[in-house]
Amino acid sequence: MRVLIVDDEEAICMFVEYAINDAGYETLTASNGKAALELVKSNPDIEIVISDVKMSGMSGVELYENIKKIRTNVKKFILITGFSDLDLTEDNLKGITALISKPIDMNLLLSHISDKK
Repeated sequence: MRVLIVDDEEAICMFVEYAINDAGYETLTASNGKAALELVKSNPDIEIVISDVKMSGMSGVELYENIKKIRTNVKKFILITGFSDLDLTEDNLKGITALISKPIDMNLLLSHISDKK
């Protein structure tokens, strides 16, 4: 199983990638939504996507909507955010596996990844 990590902060990508690799998962990283979509198109084994909510060009919610249109085998989509005043509604979050605040609780993130639901 492969996990795609999308964040415009390189340090966050590296931190999450290290922890997920250490837990035994293969990872890919992207610094924006456009690059993430290209990786999803060219890597059919991506089953989990972890994305920052606020990125330039395409938000994490927009990325989720775009991925749903091109791939049906992405089993989990986890959003991470450093903002507490998000304009996210239940409609925005429908289908999202989890919304996790920064600083990221790695145990919580890993529990959502390994959860068999």
